[in-house]
Amino acid sequence: ELISSPVKLGAKFEYMAVLLTINEAIFHLFEDYEKPSIYECLDDSIIALKNGSDPLYVAFYFLMKILPLIGFEIEVNKCVECGETKGIVDFSFIDGGFFCSKCSNLKERKYTNEQLRLLRASILADRVEQLHQFDLKDVKYLLIEVNQFIFDGIGYRIKSIDPLLK
Repeated sequence: ELISSPVKLGAKFEYMAVLLTINEAIFHLFEDYEKPSIYECLDDSIIALKNGSDPLYVAFYFLMKILPLIGFEIEVNKCVECGETKGIVDFSFIDGGFFCSKCSNLKERKYTNEQLRLLRASILADRVEQLHQFDLKDVKYLLIEVNQFIFDGIGYRIKSIDPLLK
């Protein structure tokens, strides 16, 4: 069933763009011996596209799910500094997760509460569809952020993602 999926999905430009994004991420961010570890995430992403999920949700879900597989653990249940679970006000990809109001050193918040909820949901989600409750503008913003983080952390920017962001 999955083998025939890309042909049907290719009918829409955005679907093809997300498949290219996933392919580029797999090709450039994983060694051959690591690729079997992404099967479940890849399978979930293709099924979500087949079921009509917006490609932005799928691309964001996929990239967030592969972060731990490429060496970046993201803490979404407590402050990465002190372990506090209440008063979460910020997030840092570089520092690996959330910050509470006491530990955040930013004078101005980078992410809204809704974006913080989306970041948490994307890590905890079992399926793309669990992200559908979030606004696509927030998904798009965070998709840009995670792609920049991958570039900063690994030195590779996923170029196929650009058509999805226009």
